[in-house]
Amino acid sequence: MADNTQLDAGSGGDVIATDDISGVKHQRVKLEFGGDGVATEIDHRDALPTIDLATGAAFGLDSDLLTWNANGYSDDINGTAETFWSAGAGSWQDSPNTTAETINVASTDANDTAAGTGARTVRIYGLNSSGAYATDDISMNGTTSVGSSITFLVVFRMEVLTVGSGATNAGALTATGNTSSATYAYALAGIGTSEQATFAIPSGTTGIIRHWRTGVVETATSGGVESRLQIWIPTTQPTWRVVARSRAEDGSPSEMVFDPPIVVPATARIRVQGIGQHSNMSCTSGFDVLCRA
Repeated sequence: MADNTQLDAGSGGDVIATDDISGVKHQRVKLEFGGDGVATEIDHRDALPTIDLATGAAFGLDSDLLTWNANGYSDDINGTAETFWSAGAGSWQDSPNTTAETINVASTDANDTAAGTGARTVRIYGLNSSGAYATDDISMNGTTSVGSSITFLVVFRMEVLTVGSGATNAGALTATGNTSSATYAYALAGIGTSEQATFAIPSGTTGIIRHWRTGVVETATSGGVESRLQIWIPTTQPTWRVVARSRAEDGSPSEMVFDPPIVVPATARIRVQGIGQHSNMSCTSGFDVLCRA
């Protein structure tokens, strides 16, 4: 059979474009886009609009997709490996918990309270007792600890949610485990969020790491920092392992795009640790993760 088809052949109707494939007519169509009452034909000047997965998730267009930007900071990176997080010396979740616990949050300043001038409420982000992504909002009570309403296996961010006239947290905020007394997150005074290059993949999802960056903010002398992207998989590989390394110099940041991306299974913890060339180096590091069931 021939291509194209005449409608109402008996009275000479319009001819529509079709492609004959093994005796079956397939209609040929032009693509258009636009809102109600608008039809823009696609050509080299008007390309079909597209949106990537991460942007779609950020706009809430895909409820099954979680995108996370883990940005860490430390002002005391030295010759011993430690996590990029504002809690300072030490490492985040060296032995990831298998039992969830209540998280207690307190400030070093009495103005961080429910009716104070500083932080009034804070939000905790992490994995709950089932390993699912969860958040919990806590009403501050100054230097007195306030416990979360749910238990967490891991926390990978704490941020100020509402404030008084001071517009930020007056003191340093610490999130600690009620049973373990371990530090889960720490926010410097006036910063409004914990700065930690850490994350954990929610249960029932798979994560991919697409982008990783490291930089030296300030050091007394020129020097560099070695950063190590590490993963801990509690179910199959119960130890931290290095999956990538980079080095950033003072004034010369390091940036890596993984293509293909690094695939990370559910429940795995991710962190970045640094080893500095000098003592008390101020450095940043962070990575971007996409998670989907």
